Amino acid sequence: MVYQSVRNGLFHDAMTKAGIGIGSELPAALDVDGKILMNPDLFIAAVVADFDQYILELNSSERADLRVNFEKLWDERAPSYWLEPKA
Repeated sequence: MVYQSVRNGLFHDAMTKAGIGIGSELPAALDVDGKILMNPDLFIAAVVADFDQYILELNSSERADLRVNFEKLWDERAPSYWLEPKA
């Protein structure tokens, strides 16, 4: 739904579809309550902060389980050409 309403709406119609609001004046990064409201500036900052935290946890000696799961998923999904040594 979000992909169709946001990406396709913006790309094909130059506006989001019904039920989606985007604006820098919105108080939250993302609010879902019958419709989706997104502040792109806050949303990007939240994604970057979450990613940075994930990397810290991934590198933490206390989170070996997270690293094992990451490597398992990577091995299952990474295209083989990413894993082949370069000549």
